[in-house]
Amino acid sequence: MVAKLPPGPENRGIVGNFPMGSKDPLGVFRGWAGRYGDIFYYRVLYRKVYFLNHPDLVKQVLVGSPQNFVKGEALRNNRRVFGKGLLTSEGESHQHRLHYLAEHVLNWSGVPVVHIRPTAFLDNPLFTWFAAPSLRERDLLVLPFGTGRTSPIATSDVARTVAAVLLDPAHCIGDIYELTGPASLDIDGLATEYALGLRRPIRGTDIPHETWVQEVLKPLGLPSHLEQHLATMALLHRAGRYDRATDYVEKITGQGSSTVGQYIAEHPEMFC
Repeated sequence: MVAKLPPGPENRGIVGNFPMGSKDPLGVFRGWAGRYGDIFYYRVLYRKVYFLNHPDLVKQVLVGSPQNFVKGEALRNNRRVFGKGLLTSEGESHQHRLHYLAEHVLNWSGVPVVHIRPTAFLDNPLFTWFAAPSLRERDLLVLPFGTGRTSPIATSDVARTVAAVLLDPAHCIGDIYELTGPASLDIDGLATEYALGLRRPIRGTDIPHETWVQEVLKPLGLPSHLEQHLATMALLHRAGRYDRATDYVEKITGQGSSTVGQYIAEHPEMFC
């Protein structure tokens, strides 16, 4: 049985169609959407590209059944070039996918854009009030990260960076800044930082993801989208997707990002 294809523009020989190579790619897509409807396809060389032009269809792909849609082979095979962020990773939360989509909408709009991509926030519940009980009661940092490494960043460092870009945006237009803490740390490295911040010995230990979800996350009764986002973040940590460190904060602001220990020392009330 031959799969039925949606409508689309006539192919131009072997090359097919290459709208991104035109002077006005957004205009090309608008024209095709007006002519062929909410879903159409075009061919680039030997690849078929499907275009969705209705929010309900986009929601179905990104939220309704994301397990049925994967990133293209070109992106999956070039993680070394594009990194381990939203562009190439699979299994993102709904929030991750919407962020990814929003970046592309802004890129296509023609509006001058600077993309700021923070890694996990130090202020995230994973590192603060989820971790606090075992720290208080047993001097134990319990995180569902396995052997994964992470480089969380304080929101204040992100704010400083954004402010610096807004004050002098001209030289940043079109750039992408992956913001991280100063070092990528495993559970033992994080425990060492917590010990420095709390000024007492802290040990680190892993907890199986499913155990953490059932015993720590679900009893909180959080909204489903938030619960799904935090559970996915934990899985991505476990898979090493947050294992990166950059110096963009220092390059842009002239001051490096805070260490985990410095952040903990500045917010002792969260862990006492």
